[in-house]
Amino acid sequence: TVQQLDEICSRIDRLAEQIAHPGFSAHDEQVTSEVVQLIQCMGESIAWAYGQHQRPGLGEQFAQPFVDRRLRDRLKALLTERKPLRRELQSRIAAQVLQTIHILLQATPAESTLFCNLTAGWYLNEVVAVQLDFRENEDLLPLWMTVVKDIATMLDRDNMMLFFDPCGEKPFPIFTEAIKYYHHPVSQVRTHVGATSLEIFLKLRDEGFWTE
Repeated sequence: TVQQLDEICSRIDRLAEQIAHPGFSAHDEQVTSEVVQLIQCMGESIAWAYGQHQRPGLGEQFAQPFVDRRLRDRLKALLTERKPLRRELQSRIAAQVLQTIHILLQATPAESTLFCNLTAGWYLNEVVAVQLDFRENEDLLPLWMTVVKDIATMLDRDNMMLFFDPCGEKPFPIFTEAIKYYHHPVSQVRTHVGATSLEIFLKLRDEGFWTE
């Protein structure tokens, strides 16, 4: 229910605050496991609600706690902020955050409140540009590349301004960050980079992309 999802979002908010506290150390494994489980449950619940086409509006109802409790900012903080956690625990959380963002981008209609929330203020640029330690979790880089490819796939003339920040330190990270892994030793990563680059080039070279 929406109330249960609101409680989950509230719990994630409290746990994220707890993890960020400088004195946090005890029960870190337990808290990490709970955060990962709750983030997964939240993402899957919202995706499920948006998939209930016979019940219009259910997705928006389920998305509201996510928006109201500013969970997008909590997810980004869990990716970007230094935390008093062992690196492998940070990587577990980061992997689930990326997986959840991927699920939400796949399931959320472009006209929905949640999609607007996730794309406003170059939020996804910040997610893509975050410096992650891919050495601790072999799934982390492919998950990150999947999110990058999600964005490249949805890119079009109407939403280009959501992913290109001319004043940003990294104006177009879905390309500039991805291309760094063009010669990566893992074939799956190279495939993602190639597919993402091709997707972007094909769209940018289309004359219709630049015309009103």
